Amino acid sequence: MIPMTEKPTYEELTERILEFEKAELECKRASEALHRSQAMLARTERIAHIGSWEWDIATDKVTWSEELFRIFQLDPDKKERSWAEHSTLYHPEDMESLCQAVEASAANGTPYELELRALRKDGQIRVCLACGFAETGSDGRAMRLFGSLQDITERKQAEDALRESEAKHRLLFDNANDAIIIHDMQGRILAANPTACECLGYTHAELMAMNSDQVDSPEQALYFPDRIARLMAHGRLSFETVHLHKNGSPISIDVSTRLITWAGQPAAMSICRDITEQKRTEAALANAKKQWESTFNAITDWVSIIDKDHNIIRTNNALKRYVNQAQHNVVGKRCYEIVHGMDCPISDCPIKRAVKSRQREDMEFQLENDRWVKVSVDPIKNENNDELFVHIVRDITDRKRMEAKKAEIEIQKRQLQKAESLGRMAGAIAHHFNNQLHAVMGNLELAMDGQGLGDLTEALKAAHKAAEVSGLMLTYLGQTPGKHEPIDLSEVCRTTLTPLQAATPRGMILKADFPSSGPIIRADTNQMHQILTNIVTNARESISDNRGTISLTIKTVSHADISATKRFPIDWQPQSIPYACLEVTDTGCGLTNKCIEKIFDPFFTTKFTGRGLGLSVVMGIVKAHGGGITVESEQGRGSVFRIFLPVSTEERPIQHDLPVMSEALPTGKAEKLSRIEGGDTVLLIEDDEKVRNMAKVMLTRLGYTVVLEAKDGVEAMEVFQQHQDKICFVLSDLTMPRMNGWETLSALRKLSPKIPVILSSGYDEAQVMAGEHPERPNAFLGKPYKLKGLKETISRVLADHE
Repeated sequence: MIPMTEKPTYEELTERILEFEKAELECKRASEALHRSQAMLARTERIAHIGSWEWDIATDKVTWSEELFRIFQLDPDKKERSWAEHSTLYHPEDMESLCQAVEASAANGTPYELELRALRKDGQIRVCLACGFAETGSDGRAMRLFGSLQDITERKQAEDALRESEAKHRLLFDNANDAIIIHDMQGRILAANPTACECLGYTHAELMAMNSDQVDSPEQALYFPDRIARLMAHGRLSFETVHLHKNGSPISIDVSTRLITWAGQPAAMSICRDITEQKRTEAALANAKKQWESTFNAITDWVSIIDKDHNIIRTNNALKRYVNQAQHNVVGKRCYEIVHGMDCPISDCPIKRAVKSRQREDMEFQLENDRWVKVSVDPIKNENNDELFVHIVRDITDRKRMEAKKAEIEIQKRQLQKAESLGRMAGAIAHHFNNQLHAVMGNLELAMDGQGLGDLTEALKAAHKAAEVSGLMLTYLGQTPGKHEPIDLSEVCRTTLTPLQAATPRGMILKADFPSSGPIIRADTNQMHQILTNIVTNARESISDNRGTISLTIKTVSHADISATKRFPIDWQPQSIPYACLEVTDTGCGLTNKCIEKIFDPFFTTKFTGRGLGLSVVMGIVKAHGGGITVESEQGRGSVFRIFLPVSTEERPIQHDLPVMSEALPTGKAEKLSRIEGGDTVLLIEDDEKVRNMAKVMLTRLGYTVVLEAKDGVEAMEVFQQHQDKICFVLSDLTMPRMNGWETLSALRKLSPKIPVILSSGYDEAQVMAGEHPERPNAFLGKPYKLKGLKETISRVLADHE
């Protein structure tokens, strides 16, 4: 520029104006360039999330760029702030670090860089990278401080997430149960986890210095190039191989390989699972299966696996013994087609039952060829939890034949025993009756020769003894049940104890242990006396030299406590109820097992002929009361007889010092009886002439002047129709030709509904009266009967009738 010391010329003025315009244009261009630079800087700051600030230390004014307002989310209305205001926008815990960095930069003029936490207006905390430097004056003192703040929150979060992900992957890599090896395309091992080192027996350093084909067996190493080619083509590969342990032992490995990128280069990551034990297990299972197959086919029984629809899934070779078909011909068919040749299951099919019961079912049947088989079906589950059945067919023909033979022998044995028992019983009865008949016939013969009443009396006694034998035989058969009522067993046995002790020989001890009361049973008192008397008598006779002890005990036991060994009757089964137990123990000679089997047979005895009804009578009474007997005995060591009778739930009966044997008729009825005994008419029906004549004599002696006779029911009806108004009662036999006693009774009641009728029979009353009959007699009179018994029966019937 030309100095203005003197007035410029036009040319000079023009030159000056041009220079000024030029300078102004350059200034404008510079201003535009600055504006563009500032705009570009603002855009750059916004893109990079970098805000800048300037602190004029002298004036304590801090000037912000626009991006800094956005970072802190503040309105850009306040361009300047004091340093104190600026500092409050950082986390308090970071201020010490920031102040130290600023002071250090101001002191030595070096820039600083650190991470700070910026506090935003919305409460969020943003992580920022803070950079700055100080401008010093000529005196070396800081004049201005320039700084920048870059929001790196997302980058930090990404870095943290990456580090966390890397840590997780490292954790998985290091703690994986499977070996993991990463190698490049040439096989050089780049990474290996601890499991790989442990599996192969190498240290990590040793493994990192090896190629992957070096851990393969020599045979498997040859496949390495081919596997790399397939991996490159498909990106993943699975195969089985054999690695070598450091000690040289082979290891079966299942490998799953993926193509990955490692340090920018393609690599292979192989996950290797040690399947050595699995291979051994598979080999063992294959061997076991082979052995199972051999065993399955070696079984002589026909074994099949069948589903619930009866389809045969598999079978063994034994089927050839039962059907003429090969295995492949029966698989898929239904079992009933093969076994029975039928189109549907048999009605009692064990598979049908097993499907329902879910347990083993058995069945025996005979095939068409007369062979016997046993079929057993057991439910099982397969590996898919499907319901299947093991169907086993066993040939039991030989067993069945042996059982049939054994049963035949047993029948023959029982027949022989029965014949022996019947022969023994017949001989004993003949012996008894011959003795008594001898006495009867002899005394009657003497009476006919005029010896007198004494001979007739002896004949009558002998007849009574013969009748007593018949009564005991009926008791053995259980056909004399007596009057069953609730009784106290201990009380009844105590009343029998005194006469038993009186009959016990000196030197022999009879002791009893009875409860103070009970148990209560329903029984006949006289028959209980008879049981105890017979059992004690048997025990007494088993003791030689009268030196021994007989012990009596009464207690209550459960059905489960009753032994099934040597229990009689052999078909008796205890019910689920309590039982009274009368136990008789002796120190006598004891019994053999053979004797125990026969001891309750009539007339069986180990003593002399003609004895042996005592225990038979006990058996008959016990059987009639629904009880049983067990025997324990050993030769030389005595015997134990236990009699079990059902306990009654009824109330305890009224106690009696002695059993009541008879009852007297009420006075009024007795008077009535004496009044009607006289010239009344009786109808007597009896097919046996001798018995009819005897009964007629008895009735005549009782005062019945007219005794109308009939030999059967048909004749009796004719007589009854003619003399119906005169007949006061009817005495009729039960077993007669043409019309028996029951039929006659019904016919009589149709003509005269209230006519008293007495039925008489040699059979037991319980047996005669059992069953359903339209009419019932007024009384039953057992044969043979005495004059006194006939009189008492007639008196009771007529008294009740009135």
